[in-house]
Amino acid sequence: MLIKPRPDLHESMPDGRTHPSISIGRLYIVVTLLTDEFRLVNDEGEPILVPRSRFDVLDDWLPNDWVREEAEVDAWYWCGPPQFAVQGFFERWHDGNNHERQVFADVYERLWHHYEAQLGAQEMVLKR
Repeated sequence: MLIKPRPDLHESMPDGRTHPSISIGRLYIVVTLLTDEFRLVNDEGEPILVPRSRFDVLDDWLPNDWVREEAEVDAWYWCGPPQFAVQGFFERWHDGNNHERQVFADVYERLWHHYEAQLGAQEMVLKR
């Protein structure tokens, strides 16, 4: 999935969150979907969660191997690569775990290559 920030992205959210590491006008690849959020790689090369309401979907393609997990209780869902569907995957990524960082990089590079023509001259930024 390819998304673009809306002009109101940098306005404070009701919970006070802001998203200074996202650039208006840049395109972003979704690496996981959650009920109300997208996970994308920000301008600093880190996977972060952002509110879906602040982005427009430009291309809704998702790889065939992505999995979906749901919780009936609160209508919550998560969708993403099976490699990321391991409890604590992103916590270990942010802790600097080499295995998670390499798995993430492999998946992200595959997604980047799918969208390369649409991304044009944008540089891939990914913290390793």
